[in-house]
Amino acid sequence: MELKPKDALLACLGGGGLCVVLALVAGSLVALVFSSLLFFFAVAVQRFGDVLLPAFLKKAHVVETRGSWRLLDEVAVLPDGDRFLSSAFLEVDVSHCPSSASPEKTASYAASFEQALSALTFPAQFSVLVFGLDVEKYRESVLTKRLESELLLSRLKKSPKPDVSAVAREERKLSMFSGLLDKLAQGQKPLDVVYFVSTTASGFSEAQAAERVRLQARELKAVVANALNAPVRLLRGDEVKRCLDWKAAIPVSHESFLGRVS
Repeated sequence: MELKPKDALLACLGGGGLCVVLALVAGSLVALVFSSLLFFFAVAVQRFGDVLLPAFLKKAHVVETRGSWRLLDEVAVLPDGDRFLSSAFLEVDVSHCPSSASPEKTASYAASFEQALSALTFPAQFSVLVFGLDVEKYRESVLTKRLESELLLSRLKKSPKPDVSAVAREERKLSMFSGLLDKLAQGQKPLDVVYFVSTTASGFSEAQAAERVRLQARELKAVVANALNAPVRLLRGDEVKRCLDWKAAIPVSHESFLGRVS
């Protein structure tokens, strides 16, 4: 049975709360303070573990491993004979990429993307993880979001001093939801997509390989963001571990996939 983050958080809250109650029953001030600290510590680790754990390990000079890979926050390093290989991973928010452009615009878009990538002087790997979604469930979720957007837009417009930027933002969201419903009505199938980009560098030392791949990742992030006109972020900590795992085997269900993406 897979323990989901929400379940783990509830377990932390329940266990910590029970400890506090027992300390109160025992009437010990020291036990109450100690259990309260453990309670809040457990919640903090569960809620912010992806940020706190890598920072703590770095300060303590502890390096986590994944097979032969050594994880250094945002990069993974692998010994390769007398050299070291280091990889970094980026996630592209493809929801911001054009999906309903004309064939001419799509061709122009692909050409500009290819031209931008041709300027790279180092290797890059593009990976797409795709899951087909249940049409009816997806339609219901979009309808709910559109209704919420309509209600919020109505409240914004009825305000004595309407916020012009907020109204415009909500109108764009409403238009997007309507567009999604139109596509579903035309028979298009909904997909959940995660788009990863990775790059690898080599060095005579672990530090040299890690520094080189960081420089490549920054350049790759700028190139991909400009070429796709989409937000791109560098993955860290557990996200890097997931990318390494997905090189061997991808999630076998959409539920397990959702539990492992950020």
